[in-house]
Amino acid sequence: MSQLNKYYSILGLSPNASKDEVKRKYRELALKHHPDINNAPGSQEKFIIINEAYEIITNNKLPKKPLASSY
Repeated sequence: MSQLNKYYSILGLSPNASKDEVKRKYRELALKHHPDINNAPGSQEKFIIINEAYEIITNNKLPKKPLASSY
C-alpha cells in the first residue's frame, strides 16, 4: 500500500474518491471524533490523524515524516 493510499484508508475511502466524497467523509469523521463532542479515550488522537489525512489528500503533498501514530 502506498503512503497516499494509507491516508485514503484512514478516511475509509478508495484512492479514486472524488473531492466531494473526501470532503463529505472528512466532515463526518471530524464531527464524530471532535474533542468538544466526543470525550472517549483516543478520540482526540483520531481527530488529529483524520485532519492530517484530509490535509495531505487535499493538498496532494505527502509529509516528510509518517503519521505520528496508526489509526
